[in-house]
Amino acid sequence: MNGLEEALLENMSPASARPHLEYYSDYIDSQVRQGKSEEEVVESLGNPRLIAKSLIDVNSENYGQNNSEFFEKEEQRLKNDKFDLHQFTGTMKAIISVLIALILVVVLFSLVARTVWVIFKIAVPLLLIAAVAVMVWRFIEKK
Repeated sequence: MNGLEEALLENMSPASARPHLEYYSDYIDSQVRQGKSEEEVVESLGNPRLIAKSLIDVNSENYGQNNSEFFEKEEQRLKNDKFDLHQFTGTMKAIISVLIALILVVVLFSLVARTVWVIFKIAVPLLLIAAVAVMVWRFIEKK
């Protein structure tokens, strides 16, 4: 909630921000009463700065100068952000882990398939040569 409040108050008056903050506060409280943790609810909502951006976009008093300032500030903040694995939820980490595992399986299968194909391409002609050699040897022994 602090990130949302901070972003809203940077770009709109406290009077305009108050209804939005109350709405999200009430929503979080209702979800907590239904058994979810506050952290789960906040994570499910997404990035508070993007929520603020959406709210600012639809707030008619901020079309113009303040809105463009918000975009400039947000663009600069995103450029300065570092990748942090801790920003992912447990579910997101599990999905990423499964995707990485699938990629590894595909890569390993590809490597094994290539190796088998190369061996097959070499082994089959060698087996044919060996079979012909055995037939020639038997033919020679019969004479």
